[in-house]
Amino acid sequence: MAIDKHALLRPLFERLEALDALTEEERAALVDAASNEVRTFAAKQEIVAQGSRPSASTLVLSGLSARQTQLRDGDRLISGLHLSGDFVDLHSLVIGEMDHGILAMSDCTVITFPHSKLRDITATHPHLTRMLWLVTLIDAAMHRQWLVVKGGLDSLGEAAHLLCEMYVRHQMAGLARDRSFPFPLTQQDFGDALGKSLVQTNRVIQTLRKLGVIAWQGHQVTILDWDQLAEMAEFDPTYLNFSREPR
Repeated sequence: MAIDKHALLRPLFERLEALDALTEEERAALVDAASNEVRTFAAKQEIVAQGSRPSASTLVLSGLSARQTQLRDGDRLISGLHLSGDFVDLHSLVIGEMDHGILAMSDCTVITFPHSKLRDITATHPHLTRMLWLVTLIDAAMHRQWLVVKGGLDSLGEAAHLLCEMYVRHQMAGLARDRSFPFPLTQQDFGDALGKSLVQTNRVIQTLRKLGVIAWQGHQVTILDWDQLAEMAEFDPTYLNFSREPR
């Protein structure tokens, strides 16, 4: 049965439209570049393998995925999170071998864009190419900010910053309601993103709860005091580049 790629790619269109206007021709080019197959992954299933050489880039249609690096001792570090409308490995178009993997943190649906089709876009649609380049630059900016936070804030500030970032990103993607957003990470997952042990992570979460700044129940986080949480995180969303302007 044929799939409605126009409808499926709405999260991507909205993600790009938040940065600059797309023409109908550019939308059609993205629809043409997408594969004709939607894939599903269960939570904790690998989407892209570390060390692989993808021939297509993957877009998240629904769910939450994580960029992870597996260490020799079996531990892992999470260095990024991807929401609906995010490419998880657009950079693989030019980098080649993946030095990290992508893991589904919840049930995810994805669609791929063959690299040959993306190369066609770079050859024929300069504005759209800049838009896709900007997406990768924002992804890099988030990675830089994670490094700054890890080096400049205490454990409580790090956790607060990650929660602030995830709330703002969910809000911009239309996935947050009444200061609540889906967050299907376990405490171990959260610790892997912070680079903290499970004991340290649990202590930080309990402190945030006692301070009355968040409620975390199941797979849902609610921010009860945004001002205090943002102050603890020294949060400035400039690095997320959520400004709409000509590119």
